[in-house]
Amino acid sequence: MPTIDISRVSSRNALPPRREPYFARLGRGRALGYRAGSDTWIARLTLTGSTVKTYCSLGDFAQLPPTHRYQAALDAATAWFGQQAPGQRDKGRDTVGEAVLAYADYLDQMGRSSADVRFRFKESLDGHRLARISLAALTPEEVLRWRRDLGVGKNGQPSPPATINRKLTFLRAALNHAQSSMPGLSNYAWKIPLKSQTNANRARRIALTKTQRQQFVESLADNPALQDFMRVYCALPIRIGALYDVRVRDYHPEHGTLTIVQDKAGAGRVIQLPEAISATLTKLARGKGRTDFLFSTDGEVRWTDSHMSRQIKARMAKAGMPDGSTAYAVRHGVLTDMIVAGTPLALIAELGGTSEQMLRAHYSKAISRPESRTALEGLL
Repeated sequence: MPTIDISRVSSRNALPPRREPYFARLGRGRALGYRAGSDTWIARLTLTGSTVKTYCSLGDFAQLPPTHRYQAALDAATAWFGQQAPGQRDKGRDTVGEAVLAYADYLDQMGRSSADVRFRFKESLDGHRLARISLAALTPEEVLRWRRDLGVGKNGQPSPPATINRKLTFLRAALNHAQSSMPGLSNYAWKIPLKSQTNANRARRIALTKTQRQQFVESLADNPALQDFMRVYCALPIRIGALYDVRVRDYHPEHGTLTIVQDKAGAGRVIQLPEAISATLTKLARGKGRTDFLFSTDGEVRWTDSHMSRQIKARMAKAGMPDGSTAYAVRHGVLTDMIVAGTPLALIAELGGTSEQMLRAHYSKAISRPESRTALEGLL
C-alpha cells in the first residue's frame, strides 16, 4: 500500500474524498488521520497490550492557514495521547535519542560506518533532555535549546561554527531517516533549527610548521612520556583522540604499521609508519601487555583529551609557539605540509580519517599552492 503523506497541503488536496480517514502512523499504537472532503483531523490510539482502538476528533483548524494545520493537528494529537496514556511511550525509535541509535544501526546494516554518529551522540546528545523527547512531541523550541547548548564548548568558550555544524549534521540525518520510515512525521520541528550556519568552514588560523613542531618536541625533554607522544603525533596526520586509544596490539613492529581502531572516521585503517616513529613505538611497547595502552599512565589509565589538551597548550605557550596554539595546530600543520608537498588529497584523506571535501573546505589556500605551481610550470 503506498505511503500517504498528510503533512503536505498538496498531498491532502490530491486525496479522493471518503468517510474513512487517511491515517499516518506516528509511532507504536499512535496515528494521526485526515478525512478528505470534510478536512477534519482524527487521532487514533491503541494502548500497549490491547487491540482496542480509541479515537478523538480534533476538528478542522480552519482558523489557521492550510500550511499550518498539520502541525496544529499533530500537537493536539500528541497532547491527547499523553492524557490517554500518561508515562507510556513507544520503543525503538519513539524518542530523539532512540531515533539516532536506530539510524546508527541502519548504517551498520547498510555496510556504512556508524562511528561518527555514535561518537556525536555520546558527545553531544546522550544525557541531554532532547534525547528523551518523543518524535511526535518534538518542537522547534526544544531543538533550538539543544543547539544553543552546543554553542558552549567543554572549556566554557564558544564553540566554532564549523564544529557546531558537524554536530548538527548527525542529528539532522537521523531525524530525516526516522521521517522516511514513519509516514506522517513532519520535519517542522527540526528543518529550520538544524540548518547549518553558512561560511562556517573558514580556514584554520594556526598551523605549526615542521620546524616549530620539531622545536616543540625538543622542548619536552623534561617529560619523556609526553615527548614520545608528541613525537609520534607530529609525524602522523591522525586525530589526537585516535592516538590516545592505541594499544600495544594495534602496533605491528614486524611490518612497521599501526592500526587505528577507534576514531570518529571509523575503525580499521592501517598506516605504514616512518622508521623513526616505528622505533619510538617499539620502545614504548617494551614490557607492556597486548591490551595495554601505548600512551598511558602505567599502561592502564588512558590519557584523555580533556586532561592532556590543557597540558599540551600550556607547554606550547612555554615553548614559544604562536599565541593560542593548541594540539590541533599540530594536525593542521601536518595536513598543510602534506598538501603543499603535493601529496594526493585522496591519500591524505585516507591517512587522516577525513574526506577530500573537508580538506578542500579547510585547506583551500594550501591546496592552491601546488596546483598553481604546476599550472605555471606548464607555461615554461
